[in-house]
Parts: sequence; C-alpha cells; structure tokens
Amino acid sequence: EILTLDHFDIAKRAVKKMKRALIQCEDSRGYAGNIRKYAIGHSLGGKLHSVGIAATGMGDELEGIGLVSFNNFGFGETVRLGREFAKELNVDSSGGAAGFGGGPMPFDALIDLAEMAVSAVGLEFTPSPLDTDRIIKAKFDEKVLKKIRLFVFDDDNLDSSERFSACFVGNDAEALPTVSYLPGSHLTPVYLRLGVDDLPNEAKDIASQVSGGFQNASFGNEEELNSLVEEVVGWMMGKGPSRTRSGRGSKKVAGLIDAEIVD
Repeated sequence: EILTLDHFDIAKRAVKKMKRALIQCEDSRGYAGNIRKYAIGHSLGGKLHSVGIAATGMGDELEGIGLVSFNNFGFGETVRLGREFAKELNVDSSGGAAGFGGGPMPFDALIDLAEMAVSAVGLEFTPSPLDTDRIIKAKFDEKVLKKIRLFVFDDDNLDSSERFSACFVGNDAEALPTVSYLPGSHLTPVYLRLGVDDLPNEAKDIASQVSGGFQNASFGNEEELNSLVEEVVGWMMGKGPSRTRSGRGSKKVAGLIDAEIVD
C-alpha cells in the first residue's frame, strides 16, 4: 500500500485491519469473543491508534491502549528525525557510518536541504500536530484515558508523550493516562539478532566461510527491550508503572550493532 500524508486515511485502514484480524481470530482460530483486547503502537503507530480510536470510538472495545514513544511531530520535524535516527544507528555527525570504510556522505547537508524544501512547499500531515491535539482532547473522555499507558524512554528525543498528557491539564489525577518511564531510546523496541546457528544446517558451513568469523550479529539492546516487554506485560496484568519519574540524561544508549567473532 502507498503511504500518504493523510494520517486519517492510514488510521482508518489500520482500524479496519484490526477488526478484520479480530474476526479472523474468533471465526478461524476459536478465540473467545470476550477475550481482552489491547492496542499498542510505537512512535507514529501511537498517533495512528489515537486518531483511529478517536474517529471510530473503538476505545470502548479495548481493555487497554499502550502508546510507546508516542510521536506527534509535523512533517518538517519528521524530516529532521533522519538526523536523530542516524545518531541512533551510530552514524557519525558528518554522515559516515561509524566503523565502516569509505568517505562520509554529506548527511547533514541532505537533511538541511530536505527541511528547506518541505518548508518552502508547505507540506503537512493530516491531521496536523495541533489538530491531533484538539482531536485527542475532544474525543478522549475519562473512560478512555484510564485505559491509556504511555511508555517513555529516558533518552528519547523523538517522544511527544508530554505533549499528549498536556492535552488533559486540569483533569483530576485519576482521569489522566499513566506513564511508565524506562531505560532506552526511541529505537529500543527494535532488536534484531541473526547468527549462523539460525541458518539451515546446509547453509551453516558456507555462511561461516564467507562471514569472516562472524558468528552472531545483533542490532539494539536486548536488556532494554526485555525491560519494555516486562513493563507492557505488567500493565496488561493490571500493575502500575514500575517507575513514574524520568531518568532522562542518566545515560545515553544508542542503537548498537554488536558482533561476536570466533577465531
């Protein structure tokens, strides 16, 4: 499918697919119709869940709504996300990938050029960040807010959770979404690991020969991902946040590429 700047359209399609998946689970897999249902989205996925729930009223059908690294940036800000993602991926400030040969690409210059182009053309998401704030404030009543858990990472510069919570300033404390603060960054939910042992037996010897001794390679931080998983499971089991204060700046953990080499 073609992605567009129309987040209303994307959110609507996402809700349709969620409902279709639920029907499939009940009809084809024998899931009980009264099984507890949760919606969990990361980054832009959190915004799409919010827009979709506000537009359809689906929140009444859900037991909980989890927003991980909720992001409500404008299109121009999204272009600048490239710079932050590059840092997460250990790309140095000049654009060259740290630890790899070859001359650095003018990454910052490309981002600056793209940012100027977006500003000149005036492109923006629908709904815009301000409109999204208004929709959330108007459509999320106390019943829905009590179902929401925000998951915020200490070193996430791309998180809009404070902006989300600010939509409900003045509400009673019991009518506010709960917040779990966790170690990590915006890409903490992304963890990949591939090892020679994961390959079919007939391919292991060949892979070992061409990999130069690399046995395993991984991206991300497994320990921080596990902390997120445990927090999400705890929330679904009815537990409160394990930490309710940000540890922002306590340590910086970027996306890491680790490798195990066997001589």
